[in-house]
Amino acid sequence: MKTLLTLISFVLLSFIGTSQYESDTNGNFYSYLILDYSKWVFVEYFPMDEEEDNEGFDTLTRITYNPLVELDVIDSILKFRESKGSKSIEFNRDEMYEKLVNSHYYSGMDISKHIGERIVLSKYDDQNPDCNCVQSISEVILDDSLSFDEKGTSFKTLLLDKRIKSIEVNY
Repeated sequence: MKTLLTLISFVLLSFIGTSQYESDTNGNFYSYLILDYSKWVFVEYFPMDEEEDNEGFDTLTRITYNPLVELDVIDSILKFRESKGSKSIEFNRDEMYEKLVNSHYYSGMDISKHIGERIVLSKYDDQNPDCNCVQSISEVILDDSLSFDEKGTSFKTLLLDKRIKSIEVNY
């Protein structure tokens, strides 16, 4: 159930992350990693000045994520659960942060495998990005019209399931 919810969240939120890439590229990226599935390596990359040779960096597919936004979205979901009387889920922010970063490494490798070339994974660590990301992602997840199955079960209803032990959001 947890894996299914994580997968659904990732698929549903993929379009949000992609659409916000263009408007949110002026911030300071904490790290760049070049991922190469064929060699299964993560190579840290330090971009150079525009005049210097960037070894094809600009031509690679770029995936950007912000684990701080993801943690805030998880917090919103947990507050929603508590407001509806569901059992609270405790989580350690530092441990969850590392788990989210690792999750993006593996997702990035899957993307690298799928497109058959190296990609650039950019971690954007900004607690207050120039967007209302946390609010918009939370609204999508908690939207009543978002149904999970043919019966019309809302995703929001599934989040209240008492069997859920942890929640992870990949944005």
